[in-house]
Amino acid sequence: MGKFGLNSFYGDIPGGLFNKRVDTIFLNNNQFEGELPQNLGNSPASVINLANKKFSENIPVSFGLASSKLKEILLLNNQLTGCIPEGVGMFSEMQVFDVSRDALIDHLPDTISCLSDIEVLNLPP
Repeated sequence: MGKFGLNSFYGDIPGGLFNKRVDTIFLNNNQFEGELPQNLGNSPASVINLANKKFSENIPVSFGLASSKLKEILLLNNQLTGCIPEGVGMFSEMQVFDVSRDALIDHLPDTISCLSDIEVLNLPP
C-alpha cells in the first residue's frame, strides 16, 4: 500500500512512485506541489488520492493510459489547468472521478460518457 496522506511531506512527488506495484496511493493533505509526474499513467493502483495539493499545469496525457482497473481518482482542490484527457473514458471500472475546485477548462471529452460504473463525478464549475 502507498499510503502517505496526512503527513508533512513536501516538494515534488517522486515519479518512481507511479511505477510501483501498489493498489492504493494516498498523497492527500501533504505539502506536495509542482507538476504531476508525467508517468502518472504507469500506476497499477485502483485508488489514487492527490487531493488538496498545490499541483499545477495539466493532467498528464499518460493518465489516460493508466490501468483500466482504476476505480477512484481524486485530484480536487489543486491548481490544475488544461483539459481532462480523452483517455478518461477508458476506465471501465471508474466509480469516483473528482477534479472539482481546479482550474481545468470546461471542455469535457466525449469519452466521459463511457464511464458506465461512475457513482461520483465532480467536475469544475
